[in-house]
Amino acid sequence: MAYVVAVHDRGTLAYVTRRGLDDDTAELGVTAHGTDSRRLADRLAEPLRLWDRQHPTQPAITAYPVGAPDDELTGTVIDKPHSRLVISWP
Repeated sequence: MAYVVAVHDRGTLAYVTRRGLDDDTAELGVTAHGTDSRRLADRLAEPLRLWDRQHPTQPAITAYPVGAPDDELTGTVIDKPHSRLVISWP
């Protein structure tokens, strides 16, 4: 599954890009086209910069059984049909 994040403003388009650095690591960036490309690229890149500052480490992803109680799960919980995934940052 692929996700596309893009913004359009007065004839300018900016979108998030992904560049593989090696087998395990990728870098996100922004590409923009149009007369106001620098402004729109900066606007779209700011949440990426904020995320990078707030989450400088790799997330930990842990799978729990479906019946795991909420009070034992710390982080963002994603309920799946056969498990509960928890994403947290060390």
